[in-house]
Amino acid sequence: MLLNSLIYRVKQYINNEKGSGVVEIAIIIVILIVLALLFQTEITAALHTIIDKITTQIEGIS
Repeated sequence: MLLNSLIYRVKQYINNEKGSGVVEIAIIIVILIVLALLFQTEITAALHTIIDKITTQIEGIS
């Protein structure tokens, strides 16, 4: 009974458009920025690898 009530409330919250306010969106943006700063070197290395592969394939076509 308690589990059904909890599931019902979660579904209501998800379907409620009032739940996605400005504050929640701002918090998500802040979290994404922090994650990007924390993993900056890994992201940069991955992008360099992708760009190098693309460049190599383009040079192979020419």
